[in-house]
Amino acid sequence: MGKLSRQDIMARFEEAVIVAKRLPPVMPAGYRTAWPEFILTELEILQQDRKPLKILPTPEQLSRLDEVLNWIVLLTEIERKLIWMRANRKPWREVCGTLGLCRSGANEKLNGALDYLSEVIGDV
Repeated sequence: MGKLSRQDIMARFEEAVIVAKRLPPVMPAGYRTAWPEFILTELEILQQDRKPLKILPTPEQLSRLDEVLNWIVLLTEIERKLIWMRANRKPWREVCGTLGLCRSGANEKLNGALDYLSEVIGDV
């Protein structure tokens, strides 16, 4: 597979965030609604607002998401939060306020975590 750079690993995390948001919602087993089924006329169907088409992730995207989720286990809790927040494109001010780190310290920790993942993943 070869070594992945920091940018490649961060891009994989950003893709994982997008794919995770596109997954269908999780419903409990036996979930159903109590509302009765009703039949709409053709005119009522035509007058409805169109729902945006939700595009489900491809199998390749799901396999890359699984791979990224396996990488998460290798990191500490604060590194996990830091990487996920940056993958969600949260501003540094929010990241630093949430994690209690200064900007340079958070950036150093992020780069260290990405370098560590690059080393570990490259050896596999």
